[in-house]
Amino acid sequence: MRLTSNQKQIICQSILSLFLLGVGGSIYLLFRPKTLLMFKWVESLGLNEYIDRLRDVVSKITLNHITLYSLPDGLWLASYIIVVNIIVSKHNKNNLLFWGFLLPFIAIAFEFLQIPGIIPGVFDVFDLICYIIPLLIYLTY
Repeated sequence: MRLTSNQKQIICQSILSLFLLGVGGSIYLLFRPKTLLMFKWVESLGLNEYIDRLRDVVSKITLNHITLYSLPDGLWLASYIIVVNIIVSKHNKNNLLFWGFLLPFIAIAFEFLQIPGIIPGVFDVFDLICYIIPLLIYLTY
C-alpha cells in the first residue's frame, strides 16, 4: 500500500508535533522542580523511580533561564499549532486561523495580564517571544 502525499505530510507533521511536545515535556521532567503538576501524573503512572534516575544522570547539566522556563511553552504551542493544522480543514482558512491562533492568543494575553497582576505570575519577555515565534513560523508556512 502506497501512502499519498497528504498522508505522508500528516505523518511527518504528527511526528514533529510529538517531538516538540516530548522535548518540552522532557525539559520539565528532567530540570524543573518536582512540585509541578506534571510530577503528580508521573507518580500516578508509577514512573517516579525512572524519572528520578534520569534526573540524576542530567543533574550536572545547567540550562539557562530561557531554555528552562520559556522554551517548553513555545514548543508546546508549536505542537498545538501543528495538530490544529492536521485536524482542521485547509479549505476553510478562517476556521484554520481561528483554531491555530486560539491557544497562542490566550497565552500571549495571559502573559500581558501578569503585568497588572490579573493573572498570577511574572511577565517575561522571553515567554512572549517563545509564544510569538511559532505563530510567525505558522504564518509563513
